[in-house]
Amino acid sequence: MKNQPFWRRHASIIFSMSTLIISVGCAVLSLFLEQTHKFISTLTSDFASMGIAAFVASMFFNFRDVREIIAGSISSLLLDGDIGRHLTPNDRKHLRTRLLEEDYSENITYIPIDILEHMDNVRDHCLTGPHLYNDAITINLSDIEGRPDLIKKHLSRTYSVNCRHLKNSCGKFPLRIRSEISDPQGRMTVDQMLTFFELKVGGETFTKNDISICKRYSGATETALISFDKDISVEHEVMVSFSFEVTSDPNDSTEIIYAWYPTKGFRATLLYKEGMAYDVAWFRSWNRVPNDYPWREQVEVLPTGITAYTHEWLLPGHGTILYWFNKNIRQC
Repeated sequence: MKNQPFWRRHASIIFSMSTLIISVGCAVLSLFLEQTHKFISTLTSDFASMGIAAFVASMFFNFRDVREIIAGSISSLLLDGDIGRHLTPNDRKHLRTRLLEEDYSENITYIPIDILEHMDNVRDHCLTGPHLYNDAITINLSDIEGRPDLIKKHLSRTYSVNCRHLKNSCGKFPLRIRSEISDPQGRMTVDQMLTFFELKVGGETFTKNDISICKRYSGATETALISFDKDISVEHEVMVSFSFEVTSDPNDSTEIIYAWYPTKGFRATLLYKEGMAYDVAWFRSWNRVPNDYPWREQVEVLPTGITAYTHEWLLPGHGTILYWFNKNIRQC
């Protein structure tokens, strides 16, 4: 329908307007000929009356077409014009709600207000902050000779911080690094737990001296929390990479990795040794294939580890749990 010429799509309106113009012309001609050509004047007056009657009737029947043209013009003005900038925040919010209700009108009666408010908060965080791309995490575990009660863990992570969607392609990136090391028996000092740390942001480098390490209890288990906080000014894009090496308890057999910011492209790999069983669990609120396992094409099981990945967007709070256990453990 939209591909048809204008005169085909609005033939009824064109007919009505043409009838009106002809009728007005006949009425004017009748007035000029009233004194000199009485018969022609009467005839043109009758034509004008019939034309006006036809115009009124056609407009009555074509009222829906007129309404659609007016609605289309208003829609074009909203989309192509600058009206949105002049609407108040409440008016824009109401307009968004009405558009959503119209989009889902076949399936819903109304949209709960608290869900809309939550969606607004998530949208604000996703659109007004930086985006991360190609977040790649690799965790290498290794045994410590002569210490079966301890395990060494080396973690490396790289990603790019992108602010091109923000005003002037500039933004603030609050870089937050958190890692918790378990020490159930309280055998290790802080220096024994963390043996190496290096962070690179663009051309700037940070070391172990720039981080904070504190011991605390998670339930009844003593842990050490490694943390780093720094607000980074980003123009266009900047690369971030960091790695650290810690000594931990082998009974802490899980690695929880999640997104702090909207992340496009995510890969987490856990490597240890043969003879272990590896698995992964996703926590997220989307599923590309309805009624299907969301991780079916996003896990690679290796002889000595496992990789979980996705090319979709991860929203803040989404991520994976990588875990391992000994196949030879006998259950009672």
